[in-house]
Amino acid sequence: MDAQLARRRADASSHPIHGEAARGQVSPEYKAWLGIKSRCYAQNGKDYANWGGRGIAVCERWKNSYLNFLDDMGRRPSPEYSIERIVNSLGYEPGNCRWATRIEQGRNKRNNVRLTAFSKTKLMVEWAEEAGIHYRTLYMRIKAGWTPERAVTQPLEICKTKGRQCKTTSN
Repeated sequence: MDAQLARRRADASSHPIHGEAARGQVSPEYKAWLGIKSRCYAQNGKDYANWGGRGIAVCERWKNSYLNFLDDMGRRPSPEYSIERIVNSLGYEPGNCRWATRIEQGRNKRNNVRLTAFSKTKLMVEWAEEAGIHYRTLYMRIKAGWTPERAVTQPLEICKTKGRQCKTTSN
C-alpha cells in the first residue's frame, strides 16, 4: 500500500467511506471503480449490454470495497490511463485488470482483426504499421485474396500526383 493511501485511510474520519472525495473532488481511481460497477450492474445504463449483459462482473473483493480495488490496482499512472480488462471475456478482478492507454485498449478489443503471416499472429493494424502501409490497404489486399505474406511485404507504388498511395498490381 502506498503512503498516500495509508494517509487517506488514517484520515478517513473526515470522509468515512474511503477518504477519496475531499473537498468535492473525486479521485480518478474512485471514478474508475464506480464506472466498472455501473457497467456491470446498472441494467438501465447505456454500457450494461456490453459488460454486465455479457456476464462481466466485478469480483467480490472489489465489488463493495473501493479500498481493496485501490490496494490491488494502485494509482492511475497519468491522466492518459484508464482501467482495462486484459482478457475481455473475464471480469474485473486482480490479475485481469491494468491501467492502459487509449491505444493499448484499442488493441485489446473483441472486434480486432488478427492476421497470421510467417507463422506469427498479430493484429492487422500491427502488421500494417510494421510494413509501413495503411491499415485499409492491408485489409483490402487480404479481402482481394492476397496471401498474408504477400499482403504485408508487397511494396506500394507511389502515385505521381500528390504523393498518394496507389494499388500495386505486380506480383
